Amino acid sequence: MLLAFNSYKVIKEQRNEVIASLERHLSGEKYSGSLSAGRKSARNADIAQYLHGEVQAGLTASSLLLQQAAKSGDSDLANEALERAAGLLSQDHTNISYTRMAKPEVKLQKIIAGWKGIADISISLPPSVQLEETALRNTVALIEEAIANSIRHAHATQIQVSGILKEDLLTINIISNGDSMVKGKAGLGTKLFNDLASEWNYASESGHNRLTFVLVNKL
Repeated sequence: MLLAFNSYKVIKEQRNEVIASLERHLSGEKYSGSLSAGRKSARNADIAQYLHGEVQAGLTASSLLLQQAAKSGDSDLANEALERAAGLLSQDHTNISYTRMAKPEVKLQKIIAGWKGIADISISLPPSVQLEETALRNTVALIEEAIANSIRHAHATQIQVSGILKEDLLTINIISNGDSMVKGKAGLGTKLFNDLASEWNYASESGHNRLTFVLVNKL
């Protein structure tokens, strides 16, 4: 109990550091106020996607692992979950989104590793050299969102992601097990798909969920 209390205290302190870092960014300490409106808007969009994707997904994964540990009494699993959360919250979130967004392939591996112990995830995409940079980044952002939603809302434990490139169109299929996804009020996830994908659709078939989205890929 004492270990858990101390761990939660550390996480709370690190969370405060993250908030302070974001406040410094908003006040202009991190970036010059002379930046053009377009560049500011693009950076804000990147931060929004990063916070919604990796931070929310990472903390959700830690929460689910803690729930598993509580049911099984596995103290090692509980410590792993707390370490994941502490590591995530101790990062400089005003800068890290750009460095990670610059390496989508690494990001995909981090997504798989982030849900380890909760869901088995496989991702197979065309070689990155065949993909335009923006298309690849948007693909990774949407895959991350889809995986997080599959686990949080459908309680998926098996997720397969595959991509097919035909001429200048990249089609991504994400098949997962779990409950059927109930359409509700549109949130940031829906906005991401509406904004980044040329088209997308969801269907529940034969006990599996299938999400398909298409992006334009022009090298």
